[in-house]
Amino acid sequence: MTAIGATPDSVSGIALAKLVDSVLVVIPVILVAQLGGLSPASLYLRRGKLRAWLIVGLVTFAVFAGIFLLQTADQGLTAGQLLVFAPWALVFVFANAFMEELHFRGLLLGSFGDLLGPHAANICIALFFTLVHAPVTYTSDIMVFLLVVFPLAIVWGYVIQKTETLWGSVLFHAGGDLLIVAGIYATYGAS
Repeated sequence: MTAIGATPDSVSGIALAKLVDSVLVVIPVILVAQLGGLSPASLYLRRGKLRAWLIVGLVTFAVFAGIFLLQTADQGLTAGQLLVFAPWALVFVFANAFMEELHFRGLLLGSFGDLLGPHAANICIALFFTLVHAPVTYTSDIMVFLLVVFPLAIVWGYVIQKTETLWGSVLFHAGGDLLIVAGIYATYGAS
């Protein structure tokens, strides 16, 4: 990544590292699922209820984007800095959201639903998703963070179950991840 000017202590470097991490998870998940006889549709990689997921995904992404802009304004970042960071922010949030939604809900929600029922499966996966986030270091109050992540994870699963696709949840999740990117901006300023 340093060959293209991205270092691990910069916004661009962090975004590119997240993209690489995501590719290293997404490709094996899809390949192993196919080898195991799962179709893309069984991973919720399908059109689903297009109008419903577009509305939910775009509205929630826009709400989080508004919160993100308020956060970055409080941090003193200029519009020019935000424009420079915007492509990297989008790479980070969409790579992470797609990877996590595919890995946790795309891969597990249908199978666990067959085993436990849709609601219990959603709660189990939301709990698992939340606990996996317990060791993160990008928040100063991990308990508050986890108390926010758990209901969001339940809603993301519910969105997938109701829209029959991953895409609305990916947009919603990417919006939520913008709030993490705001912290990255605060840490690295204009780098």
